[in-house]
Amino acid sequence: MNPLGKDARRYEKSCCCSKRYYCGAIIVLVIAQANGISLSSILNDSNVSYIEFGDEFSGFDLWDHEGKAVTKISKGKKYTVTFYLSSSCSSCLDSISDFERFAATFGDQIDYAIIWQDKIPDHYINKYSLDPSINYSLNGEAKLSTATPTFFILDDSGFVIFKDVSRENLIEKLILLDVTDSDELKSNA
Repeated sequence: MNPLGKDARRYEKSCCCSKRYYCGAIIVLVIAQANGISLSSILNDSNVSYIEFGDEFSGFDLWDHEGKAVTKISKGKKYTVTFYLSSSCSSCLDSISDFERFAATFGDQIDYAIIWQDKIPDHYINKYSLDPSINYSLNGEAKLSTATPTFFILDDSGFVIFKDVSRENLIEKLILLDVTDSDELKSNA
């Protein structure tokens, strides 16, 4: 029998629950850190510029591969496909591993931009033979979406006409926009 009685047992149970709560919170923070999300970014959302369907693709600073400030990523085509990625995200690396094939499929009919949440990872640019001139960085100063990778399609006025986390949905939307010949798409798949 516990000399402190029922109150001691209730206290022990509440401590146990509190410990579980703290352990859960610590696990979430460890997972977030492993995915490149810092505690300060969780607690301070002043650098969030979530871009949604219909929004103008603006309101944040971008830098090109040479470190120069950029105001526009479109090069004048009807559509700009934008990949929003993080260099610490394995799904993001999967999405760029075959970027060259993706770009070959849709050809010169659209512009491309790869926006990195953090610094532009030169080693991945080299590894995947990506054109450095289509890579831009937010330098960790803004977030365009709650998830990476996120894919955007911008119209020629710079407004978001598509936003999704699925590359398959991106491809379906591009087919609906009629930016490629479906036979060519099948041959490059």
